[in-house]
Parts: sequence; structure tokens; C-alpha cells
Amino acid sequence: MKMYRSLIYKSFKITRRRDKLFIVLILLIATLFSMVNVSFKFDDSMDINEAASLICVFSFILAVLCGMCAGTNNGTYKTDVNTGWDHYIKVLPPTAVQQTVADILIKLIYVLIFGLIIMMYVIIANNSTGIDIIKYALNVFLFATSLSVLADTVYSFIAMFAKNKLQLRLMGLAAIVCAGLIFKAIGMMKIDINMGSPVPFGDPLYGNTAYELAMFIGSDKVTFISVSAFAVTLGLYFLALWRSHGRREP
Repeated sequence: MKMYRSLIYKSFKITRRRDKLFIVLILLIATLFSMVNVSFKFDDSMDINEAASLICVFSFILAVLCGMCAGTNNGTYKTDVNTGWDHYIKVLPPTAVQQTVADILIKLIYVLIFGLIIMMYVIIANNSTGIDIIKYALNVFLFATSLSVLADTVYSFIAMFAKNKLQLRLMGLAAIVCAGLIFKAIGMMKIDINMGSPVPFGDPLYGNTAYELAMFIGSDKVTFISVSAFAVTLGLYFLALWRSHGRREP
């Protein structure tokens, strides 16, 4: 465990400024959204519908931002190449599997931190407005995190073949192009969704498109898909890093 703690500490020490910046920015956005949420008085159904629509949109934006921050590449490997650490670690005890496990733990810590932020926001929104969209926000967060981890998987696998700064720039550019092509292919996929209104007739929010979509995304089926997608992308991330660490030459 000491080895894992050391590798994790090294990574967070390198990225501490970036991490603090991301967390502060996300907290500021969450605070701004929360201030807007508590401004509604819910005197009639129009206020309720307007509040529900805004909360759904705010939750989506915040969940996507948190997912991007949680799954994005933290730049540790780039720093390791620039400082020569990637060569030095080859003579140290950590194996490729141990380095990969440490990288996965670091990624999960980011997911936990930013997942807690989106959880706190939707809980506060629920307490102040009575509109429960916790499962919706978490599912969006997991989907956004999965896409971000997938992009990091492509980047990490390609960039880790770089042995110097010039190769790192070229490999990084190639990784960005590959990730862009993958996202373009995903965006071109057509998914037909047939759903009735998940909101019962007579409810003040019946017919509110944003809220009905949020209820659908927060359903158990979508939760299963989001969790599965996150598990699969995390598995691909593990395999990519494992092969990358194993193939690197000192």
C-alpha cells in the first residue's frame, strides 16, 4: 500500500494547482446555480415548471462539467516525460500492473470528488425546491465521465509511446485526432427512443419536456446503462495503460 500511496501522492502533488482550479470553478458554478434555485417561490404551476426546467438544465451542465473534470487526462504523464521520471521509474520496484492500478485509483478519486460535488448540488436543489433529479444528474455525470475516460484512454495509449518532448507533442496531436474521430463516429450513431411520459397525468410537471426527459434519464434502465458504460470504459482504460506501461522501454 505504501507504493500505491507514493504514486498517488506524486500525481496529486504534480497536479495540485490544476485540481484546485477545477474544483474552485465547479464550486463557483454550483453556488451560482443554487442561488438561482432558491429564488423561486412556487406560487403557481408556471413557477414550478420554470424552476424544474432550469434545475434540469443546470444539473445537466454541472454534471457534464464534473464528468469532464473527473475523466479528463490530468497531464501527469506529460510532466513525467518532461522531467525524465518516465525513464527513472523503470529502475524502481513498481511493475506495469502496479502503475496501472495506481492510475486507476487516481481516476476513481477524481470521480469521487466531482461526483460528490454534483451530489451536493442536486441534494440542495431537492431540499429547496422539492424537485428530485438525483438519479438523472448522476446518470448524466457517469455518461460524461465515461466519454471523458474514453478520450483519455485513446490519448494515454498513444502518448505513452513518446520518449521525448517532440514525440510527446506529435503523439498527443495524433491522440487528439483519434479521439475526435471516435466521438464523431459516436455522434453519427442513431438511437431511437420510444417513451411515454414518465410523469403521471395531473402532475404540475406533466408536459414539461425537460423534466420528463430528466425522469427518463433517471430511470433504472438508464442507470444500468450508465453504470455499465462507466465500468466498460474504465476497463478499457486499465487495459490501455497496462499495455502502455508494459511496452515502454527504459
